[in-house]
Amino acid sequence: MVGWVSEPDGRGTVTLIWTCFLAIFTCTWSVIHTNLPAEGESSLKVFLRKTRWALWAIYAPELVTAHAATQWQGARKSRSEMRALGLSHWELVHGFFALSGGFILHTGGIDNTPPFPINAKALHYLVDKGYVDAPSITAEEIWDRSKQDKLSKVVALVQSLYVVTQVIGRASQRLAISCLELVTVAFLLCTAATYYFWLWKALDIETHEHIYLKIPMASVLLEAGHLAEKPFIHTPMDFVEQPGWFFWKRHPLLQNFGGISGRPLRRIPNDFYDPPSTLRIALFLWMLSISHLGIHVIGWVFTFPTMIEWYLWQIASLGLLGIFLISGVLNVLSVIPGWGFRVNTLGIWYSTPKDDTFWRKWALNGPSLVGAMLYYVAKTYIILECLLSLRLMPSSVYRTVDWTQYLLRGA
Repeated sequence: MVGWVSEPDGRGTVTLIWTCFLAIFTCTWSVIHTNLPAEGESSLKVFLRKTRWALWAIYAPELVTAHAATQWQGARKSRSEMRALGLSHWELVHGFFALSGGFILHTGGIDNTPPFPINAKALHYLVDKGYVDAPSITAEEIWDRSKQDKLSKVVALVQSLYVVTQVIGRASQRLAISCLELVTVAFLLCTAATYYFWLWKALDIETHEHIYLKIPMASVLLEAGHLAEKPFIHTPMDFVEQPGWFFWKRHPLLQNFGGISGRPLRRIPNDFYDPPSTLRIALFLWMLSISHLGIHVIGWVFTFPTMIEWYLWQIASLGLLGIFLISGVLNVLSVIPGWGFRVNTLGIWYSTPKDDTFWRKWALNGPSLVGAMLYYVAKTYIILECLLSLRLMPSSVYRTVDWTQYLLRGA
């Protein structure tokens, strides 16, 4: 067991830390595709919001992947529905743009309702009813507004492949792997899936597309009948944009978190999405989360500075896996029509069944809340131990992989 190892003999502690941190940072910053900000919102607020989501992606990458996957399924549905209306130019990027709050609706008339963003469901409804003209914006125009940085994506890809290759090489040559490298690989697994789901979402767009109602908003609500009889919570188009946001809600203490206290909303929050619409996508997300957390269990065979830390790693990694094995099943089951129990995801988002009796409210929600608290404790320990374990690790952690072995075998 050795402590801090300086350069340049082999790889040192600084190289190990820098390699993992660079992969995590470049992947996180290039993969996070936040929704459009409110018009006139300061650059500082936009930056802080993206930073908050970047930190969340590092802490719980499996949840960010779930956000990306559900937006992706919404974008696919938007493409199908809008093309059915004759908009043959409508692509996935249009669906993502609409789901991100790219379209601002102006009500006009005597409604005195300020402009507000609408999502893909509301846009389809308004176009289908003839209340607004179909947007003519092309995919090229949306991509032109994007701030996609191909260089940063290439750097992230190269750095990620380097880390994964190093870990595989070290494992094949029975060289010790650090906890930091192990957690980085687990992080990259979810990030790769997130990359795919947000591949067709334009990055950091700030310019909206404005559409205008041909009739007063009051007439739209009147013609909707009983569907629009309840007061809106987020925007006057809630009766179309729901029930997704009604079925899955934020915890009451977080309803206005992130500067969304005004009504109607001036932007669509990044976590406003419908739950997985199919059992297939729900199962995929569950299996991905299990795989991500299962990688942490490999740390059981590692050597830690103390036996206490080794036991704590076992407890934390197995606890994380167990929590998602159980809570993940509940979230998958909640996709099935007729599901009648309240469940929550990490204590932040929860589902509300129509028959919200005490039993249906707490029978599964209570244990899942306990699981959420244990998740935060266990995940915090895993991250802290990645840094604490750097003080004393097996000497083979700092031995470099002998790649010539594979070249000689090939020869």
